[in-house]
Amino acid sequence: MEQSASLLLPEPALTLLERAFGARAGRAPGELIAGSTNLVVRVQMAGDSVAVRVPRPDTAYVPIDRQAECVALGAAAVVDLAPVVIVCDPASGVLITRWIDGELWTAERTHEADAIRIVARALRRLHALPPPAGMRSLAPLTLLRSYWQTVSARATALASRLTSLHARILARAAEAQGRSMVLCHADLHHRNLIDDGRLRLLDWEYAGIAEPYFDLASFAQSNDLTHAEQALLSEAYGLPLQDGGRLALYGVLFDWICVLWLAMTGVGERSPDRERLELLIQRVKSSIEST
Repeated sequence: MEQSASLLLPEPALTLLERAFGARAGRAPGELIAGSTNLVVRVQMAGDSVAVRVPRPDTAYVPIDRQAECVALGAAAVVDLAPVVIVCDPASGVLITRWIDGELWTAERTHEADAIRIVARALRRLHALPPPAGMRSLAPLTLLRSYWQTVSARATALASRLTSLHARILARAAEAQGRSMVLCHADLHHRNLIDDGRLRLLDWEYAGIAEPYFDLASFAQSNDLTHAEQALLSEAYGLPLQDGGRLALYGVLFDWICVLWLAMTGVGERSPDRERLELLIQRVKSSIEST
């Protein structure tokens, strides 16, 4: 049964939507979009189709910089790498963008050679932008320490199990203290990639300023690229051959960031994400022990 936007959206989001489009927006049909950690509703008005994103209250403990998200979205939209922003409200976390009527990438798509090259070219365009003012730093050492504080408070048993490995990761993170710093998306899972004839990146909640390797590792590790596929990504991006070791370092650090994110969001023994958590822990262990 079709529902109006006013029935699907909480009051703060509805107010911002109607402020942008008038009272007609609240009466327009809405569609709840599944698969997001946030509440996302597509609202279809005559001549306008928009996505309204509302953070869920139970994710308030996750360290997200909403102001930085707005800045990053605005910068990326200028070069057509992100949806057109209509409203980005850091105080409430409500985001309203033009709906992109395209095809979300699949896990299988990310392993295709042409797709890897497309992502590499998109990242080169993103990283060529002047780093916007007001962005948070994604320095791995700082990020890992911040995440660990939350994990220690919310998942004590898991934190106890991971303490020794975390200390070894911090020692490696000290090696990644910044050369050239660029605007990074930082969450390049296939669910955040959409194609309507041009690749665009969704979900900029974790965006910040980091070395380019952060984004390359994000795409490679989030989508489990093979060594050969990572080599193709590096080549298509234009990384010098001698930088392969630094990309491998960021791969380990990004995997550990994901481990801590899963831990802080409270994956249970029977959670679908538990298998992913254990896979990443083993992958990090193997990488650390082989160096």
